[in-house]
Amino acid sequence: MSASVLGHLTLGYQWIWSRQREIAAVQIFVQADAGAAVDAAHLLDLLAQNWSGNSPQLILTVASNELLVDLLHQARSEGPWLTVHDQQFEDAKVSGGVDTARRRGLPLLWRAEPGARVPVEARNHFARSMVTLSAGEALLALHAARHGGPGDSGGAPPWTHNPVVPDQIYESLGSSALVDYCLDRHAAWGIAGWPVDDVAHGYRGRSIEPHQPSLLRLIEAVDADASMEVIEQRLTREPLLVYRFLRFANSAAFTLRNPIDSLRHALMILGLGTFRNWLMEQLTTACTDPNLQPVRHGMVVRAQLMEQLLDAGDEDALRREVVLTGLLSQIDLLVDEPLNLAMQRLPVAERVLSAVVSNRGPYAPFLQLAAALEYPGMRAVPELCALHDVDLAHVNRTLLRVLAQSGSPSTAAR
Repeated sequence: MSASVLGHLTLGYQWIWSRQREIAAVQIFVQADAGAAVDAAHLLDLLAQNWSGNSPQLILTVASNELLVDLLHQARSEGPWLTVHDQQFEDAKVSGGVDTARRRGLPLLWRAEPGARVPVEARNHFARSMVTLSAGEALLALHAARHGGPGDSGGAPPWTHNPVVPDQIYESLGSSALVDYCLDRHAAWGIAGWPVDDVAHGYRGRSIEPHQPSLLRLIEAVDADASMEVIEQRLTREPLLVYRFLRFANSAAFTLRNPIDSLRHALMILGLGTFRNWLMEQLTTACTDPNLQPVRHGMVVRAQLMEQLLDAGDEDALRREVVLTGLLSQIDLLVDEPLNLAMQRLPVAERVLSAVVSNRGPYAPFLQLAAALEYPGMRAVPELCALHDVDLAHVNRTLLRVLAQSGSPSTAAR
């Protein structure tokens, strides 16, 4: 596979979440360099090499009409789904490719500007739509979510139009109330992206607790005499537990001469018996709110991207610091206090602290890149690669590898 394919693409990603708040698919946005001719067959081969039966469903959103046409003619029905924007569909070559792809059984998704819907004459070309509600539709749906609407109980005024219909994908939803309304009350197929800030804001003034299934999996691992590596890996799937455990290990309960600045150090110094007892205490107030799971998963994937972007090799201590940097880079979302104050409570290495709080130091470039890969920040990726002398093809290969290995958050830790 030619490395030049990935060297001429800017990629970004966002998760699509199911009614169970598990990963339904991952959407990869593809922007080709101006003037670059990207070989669609090479791109599809590269994706096939990375993806497996355990990988999430892949959805490609391609900016270039030329590349989209090639993909429409070459993609297989068992491969990635393709999105087609209504403006692209107006191109005769694209619409012709859509017709060819449909006859081959390739699943296609229709996209458009906020408020638009797929035209009646084109509906049979697309498996479903990726819908962005207009501001008015969002207000209508939000009112229905709070007071009742079409098909809902509650004292609502007469309704003439419900903007949310089943089995579609809704994107750019700004509130958890809209997410719940689409997924739980109107059977949306999925939600593209997640209202992270609104979900966290809903806990303002209240304590977010660790995820109950994560706690149970950790206790199960300890009871089964799992290796320290397995236990540490499962612990890093729950960022809030990581933060709390490091604080616990450095609390007044332990009169240690030197601070504990890593999970492995904490596990070895305190011992698995103490760790298990601490987990049992956390379990009494554990959280089961499913809307927090996409928030946690996003933090974990950022840490995984950082780990593989830096490629620490055999340097286990370095690798653990990089993972810790990614996990803690958004910890303020879960602890309801400013990031700098939250980080001051941990005796982490200066390299970790500088990257998270000050955006400086040796880990900062990799944190910046991992964050920029999260849609819609992808436009900054080529500039960051040039600024920090990081190979763009390496960044794209890393992204594909991490996404292909990221299954449902409920199963990834097993």
